[in-house]
Amino acid sequence: MRLESEPGLSRPKLRQSSRPAARSGYEIALDVCDGVATLVLTGALDASAANALSEIIGYTDDIDCEVVVEAAGVTAVQPYSLDAIVRAAQRRARAGTPAVVLSETSPPVAELLKQLAEAGELPPSLRS
Repeated sequence: MRLESEPGLSRPKLRQSSRPAARSGYEIALDVCDGVATLVLTGALDASAANALSEIIGYTDDIDCEVVVEAAGVTAVQPYSLDAIVRAAQRRARAGTPAVVLSETSPPVAELLKQLAEAGELPPSLRS
């Protein structure tokens, strides 16, 4: 985790990223700046990515701002890979804190979200 300060920003930026060994093929980056947390997911989300995502999204639990998830760069996704995002959205909905929302999704992510919605497991803030 790294705090960065830039001229003109009211608060420093919080940056947390996970870049595993090349064989895993994913990247997860969290950027918190000016009242918005942006979580960017790219590559193939497997078990290793799911564990890293769970750890990284945990940093947003104490941040009182909307969490925007950008998943347009996800090339493959396992069914459990987005569990941490779904759980975070559910926690925030119960607590009445700013939501976890999706801004962009790739076709594999959109298909998984559709399946979760059909099963009744998708919080309203993650529905497109």
